[in-house]
Amino acid sequence: MQKSTTRIRTSHVGRLPPPKGWEDMPARLANAEVIDSGEIASHVVPAIAETVKKQVEIGIDCINDGEFWTARSLAHYAAHFTGLEARPVKVGEPPTTRHSTRERDEFRDFYADMDKLGTLFFVPGEKPMPPMTERVIARGPVKSRGPQAINREIDAFRAAIDRSGSKVEEAFIAVLAPGWLDHFIFNEYYNTDEEFLFALAEAVREEYRAVVSAGFVLQIDDPGLPDWWDMIKPEPTVEEYRKFAKLRIEAVNHALVGIPEEKVRYHLCWGSWHGPHTHDLPLEHIVDLVLAVKAQTYSFEAGNVRHEHEWRAWQAGQGAARQDTDAWCRKSCDQPRRASAVGRRSHPSLYRDCRSRECNCRHGLRSWRPRSLRPCLG
Repeated sequence: MQKSTTRIRTSHVGRLPPPKGWEDMPARLANAEVIDSGEIASHVVPAIAETVKKQVEIGIDCINDGEFWTARSLAHYAAHFTGLEARPVKVGEPPTTRHSTRERDEFRDFYADMDKLGTLFFVPGEKPMPPMTERVIARGPVKSRGPQAINREIDAFRAAIDRSGSKVEEAFIAVLAPGWLDHFIFNEYYNTDEEFLFALAEAVREEYRAVVSAGFVLQIDDPGLPDWWDMIKPEPTVEEYRKFAKLRIEAVNHALVGIPEEKVRYHLCWGSWHGPHTHDLPLEHIVDLVLAVKAQTYSFEAGNVRHEHEWRAWQAGQGAARQDTDAWCRKSCDQPRRASAVGRRSHPSLYRDCRSRECNCRHGLRSWRPRSLRPCLG
């Protein structure tokens, strides 16, 4: 990614709300209802162009397409990979790993209400999500179907940038990590989870390369690295979980072979739903594993009360790593706070209390946090 020694460059995690009038577009893309090039040009490119224009207008340096294509459905996965099918969920069986967590066991009433309403955020106007009644499963070898599906996204994004008339400095496309895919695709073919995980890595590798070859920054979306912790029952020890997580890091690096690190950024988070988040794994237990990913840039969720202090763990992890890193935070779940690296020229509050005794920051940059938690952003 591009760097700057004069200001903080801005980006975001990836998923954006569709523009007004295009609210049904992501669902139609998820269900593979829109695949014809002519229909994409008339029903998808205009919405992405509007999204591109808005990002540039508000000062985002590294933009994306809004991530309208990413979905968790058989239609979406089957467009990318072979060997998949769906079957009805059996009695007592969760449709995804996210539906079976220790936090759900502890807060049964809360999550029962969430499931009943079909909501993640409990906000007015939120469109209810239909209950999931099927599991996506691997019944045969999982392999790439080729770059056709990802190329549709790439071509639409390029066309949207041209249509927007905006000057785009840098752009990224998010693609799921192997250890995030296996939250929603269950193995009923491979002998071991490791075989399954590395098959997913092989299958997604071609898409990673297509994004980079097209000139975009590749974002690896891997919320699964920390949130598998709450899905393993009974609760493992931290050392047991680190072995589990290390295998997933190895799968990511396996998929990234041959891709320059400066074209890759790695994103992890603990989920954005509005819930207790009492079972989130502390970053300190995995930060060294995160820094083992062959990426130049790392994005982690620190804009909420469960994780806003963890820049300290990140600092420690950076000190141990001999590579160039760039962490930025995002506003998120239970009790949102301002993100620490969102400011640019339009955020004078970022520069409040510059060069104070508390900060001793030679760059004169401060984050928008309670005084006792403000890190130096130099």
